[in-house]
Amino acid sequence: NDTSGNGTAGNPWRTIQYAIGQVSANDTIMVAAGLYKENVVIDKSLTLKGAQAGVDARTRSGPETIIEPSAGIGISIRTADGRVVVIDGLTVQNAEHGMGTPDAVMAANITIKNVRVLNSAQFGISPTFTLRTTVEYCYVQGAKQAINAGALDPFPPTVATFRNNKVVNAEFGFTGYLKDSLIEGNLVTNFAKGG
Repeated sequence: NDTSGNGTAGNPWRTIQYAIGQVSANDTIMVAAGLYKENVVIDKSLTLKGAQAGVDARTRSGPETIIEPSAGIGISIRTADGRVVVIDGLTVQNAEHGMGTPDAVMAANITIKNVRVLNSAQFGISPTFTLRTTVEYCYVQGAKQAINAGALDPFPPTVATFRNNKVVNAEFGFTGYLKDSLIEGNLVTNFAKGG
């Protein structure tokens, strides 16, 4: 309950967004399994862990932390100089963009791991405005552009690690404006029409 909860496991807050507003920079938020019908905006350095944190999204089963927005970006990371964000072990579904960085300011580092993004109309996972990013052990299905990183000039290219991800039914598997990057162990299959 966002009114009477205190953020503990025994008395949690009801929404992820409320929890983000209550914690300090560099804190960790643990999100229980369940369906969260909200748009999540991360506006500080923090770690967001779902019920499947640490479990490979390509092969897992069991209770999920599911974010399903009414429109727009499922998880919006508001970038700022020096910002560090980690997202681990949750699902975003039925969003226009699963995860993205809408602000034209470069963050320091964004890590997205063990995340499922299902049925995004445009981008699945897109940490565009960040100097460094790691996307690993993720599963993206049904996005136009599955995994993307790096903005274009006048911004510097992103140093990216795309490792051990699975992309299914996307028009584009991996895209980006990158330098000194590692792309290994990924599987892209069943390209959508035009891919």
